[in-house]
Amino acid sequence: MTEVRPERTPIATLICAFEAAIVVWATLGRTALYVIRTAGSARAHHLYPTSPLETVVKDLDVLLALAAAITLWQMRRSAFYLLATRFGLSFSWFAWKLLRGANLPVLHSGTRSMVIDSLRLLVSVCFLILSAAITWYVYRITKPGVEVTPIMEAENQIEEPAESPDENLSTARFYLASEEDQRKPR
Repeated sequence: MTEVRPERTPIATLICAFEAAIVVWATLGRTALYVIRTAGSARAHHLYPTSPLETVVKDLDVLLALAAAITLWQMRRSAFYLLATRFGLSFSWFAWKLLRGANLPVLHSGTRSMVIDSLRLLVSVCFLILSAAITWYVYRITKPGVEVTPIMEAENQIEEPAESPDENLSTARFYLASEEDQRKPR
C-alpha cells in the first residue's frame, strides 16, 4: 500500500528552512566554541561550561531538527512525531533548568543581570510556544486523510453488465452482475 502524501504548503517550506537553520546555527556555534577552546584560551572553558548531559540534549535536539526538516520536506507523517519529540525534549529541559533556578532572574544580582535573565527566560518561553505551534501545524497538515467519494458521484458510477469482462469491470463482478446474465445460455 502506498502512502498518499499531501502537497507541501509554503508554511511547511518555511518550517523546513527554519529547522535547517537551527542545524546550521548549532553546527556553526559548536565549531566556533571548539575553535575558541582549542586555541588555548583558558578563559573559554569557564565562559561556556557545559555538562555532558547538556551536550547530549543539545546534540539530540539538533539531530531531531535535521530529521524533522528532511521528513517534513517529504511531507511524511513521521515529521510530526519527530517535532513532538523535539518539543517534549525542549520542554523537559526548560522545566528542569527552571526547577534548578538556572533560568530565573535573581533580584539581588543587579539590575543589568536581572534584565538579561528575564529576557533569556522570555526568549525561551517564546521558542517553546513557537515549537508547540509548529508541531501542531505539522500534525494538521500531515494527518492522514480519509478519501471520501461524494454520494452523487458514487450513484453515477453504476456499471452496466457487459458481455465480457473489460478493464472497467472486474471478472468477479462480471460473473456476479445479475441473475439474468447468469441464466443466459452460451
